[in-house]
Amino acid sequence: MKSLSYTRSTTLTASIQSLDELHKQLLLIPLSPTSELQLQWESEAQKIQRLLELAGKIVTPAQITTHLLHQDTKNPIPFVAEVESYQAAFDYLYHQWLVNPKVVELNDLVEFYQEVFPKETLTGDEAELKASLQYIQINPTRKCNSLA
Repeated sequence: MKSLSYTRSTTLTASIQSLDELHKQLLLIPLSPTSELQLQWESEAQKIQRLLELAGKIVTPAQITTHLLHQDTKNPIPFVAEVESYQAAFDYLYHQWLVNPKVVELNDLVEFYQEVFPKETLTGDEAELKASLQYIQINPTRKCNSLA
């Protein structure tokens, strides 16, 4: 497993505190359910677009939204399979793991991968995957204390 390390300098600590304050302010903004759903939808399209962009595939959020809403088969967007896989991934995470107190196990990761990529199998060293999951879930610097 690769070792990641960093120094928590005073500048980094100040930046984290500033972000926590902004996070608190954002959580206190009154938001109608319609606006919230619209923002969630737009952010999901942007996340899918960014993931595709990382793979060198260019699609606009508007094209993604149009495809997911209308499933236009006459003028399909490029990378339809990837867009739908990422949509399935975000749906799975939203329905299965959002605010779920349960610890994510390797079996959960495999199930998630099979849900998103049904034609592929998850490859990798089992011990490395378990160590990575354990690190992500237990590392105290990853815990959010913004509302404590």
